Amino acid sequence: MLSRGEEKMRETRGYIEQSRNLNEQCGNCAFFRSGEHSNCGECDILGGTVNPQGYCDSWAGK
Repeated sequence: MLSRGEEKMRETRGYIEQSRNLNEQCGNCAFFRSGEHSNCGECDILGGTVNPQGYCDSWAGK
């Protein structure tokens, strides 16, 4: 479960679960770290888990 701060950050950054651009997805973003025990990963900007196929306005290529 996300904290209110994490929810607000995702809202502010325009996070979506499925990117519209295959070249700009959480999984190939510089702020993404692969999850060890799940299909999701973690984001240094948004906090908490994110979908590797997701996207937000903070996306930066690796």
